[in-house]
Amino acid sequence: MQSPRSTSAATTQLASTSAAISNLPFPPFFLFPSQNPLQPGQINVTEEEYETMMLATIEEVWARYPSIILEIWFDGGENNQKMNDLIAKYQPQAIATDGTEAPNVARLVGRESGFAPYPVWSTDAALAQDGSGDPNGRFFVPAEADTPVALQDAWFWKPTTAYRPLSELKAVYRNTVGANSNLELGVLPDNTGNIPSDQFAVLAALGAYIKSCHSPEAAISSTSGVGVSIRLDLNEVTMINRVILREDLSKGQIVQGFRVDVLPDGGYDPTPVFAAEGTAIGNKRILYFQSGPLPAKSIIVTATELYPGQTSANWLTVAAYSPCADE
Repeated sequence: MQSPRSTSAATTQLASTSAAISNLPFPPFFLFPSQNPLQPGQINVTEEEYETMMLATIEEVWARYPSIILEIWFDGGENNQKMNDLIAKYQPQAIATDGTEAPNVARLVGRESGFAPYPVWSTDAALAQDGSGDPNGRFFVPAEADTPVALQDAWFWKPTTAYRPLSELKAVYRNTVGANSNLELGVLPDNTGNIPSDQFAVLAALGAYIKSCHSPEAAISSTSGVGVSIRLDLNEVTMINRVILREDLSKGQIVQGFRVDVLPDGGYDPTPVFAAEGTAIGNKRILYFQSGPLPAKSIIVTATELYPGQTSANWLTVAAYSPCADE
């Protein structure tokens, strides 16, 4: 007989913690065991009874709201075939973070700091395995980095809640989205269900930074194509300090090593100037030049290592950016 767990009659704890699911007609919920002493109205249940209640509760909610949940997060909880069957039946479109059955699975890339340890690969050797991934893994299981907007790893609002400085959140964005990871930024509704104005101001400032510094509209120029290398020609010599690179992941994450060079005068001097290098690109890599801004008329990105058996890269985006005033 397995040891009993204690749970309340309601069996759920409600908590709105993510902007990604704020459009749902119900709040996200957690169903979990407690090791605390029994409180009035609570009873002990066995592992089998707990699992039965858990699955019944989840099935009831998912059946009422089918095919609308964006993400199902296995935060150390039950993750078995019964759960996979419920996902396939009621929420087949949902991403299952640390899920154990393809196709819509993702994995956590690290702890809740919001800084992904580069390089980050979109493939891995197994499902439900956290970390940076495996460049030669056979499963497509993209990385996700979760972190709250509040200080001290706080995921729930209090009247005294303080928020992370904008400079830190900018770095979080560059080191998650800009390092081939999905960023799940936890926001904290207050006790009225609204986002407090001071928190809203932080989020709005972060959005403005992303738009002004890293959006496609902010690029000086961009291109796409297929090949071992790709060249981006600018209209005139321009000071460039970073590029945004993207692979077409519908054809796989192919690039396993690359370098970026610039031609400063449009080709009159054919000697390229080294700017930066890296390993993983994936969905997006925001890459700053190692020596700072460089004058560039052309930018050449070359794949120096490819997935075994591949002969060319699929460049979805190669975009050049000048120094941003909001950095």
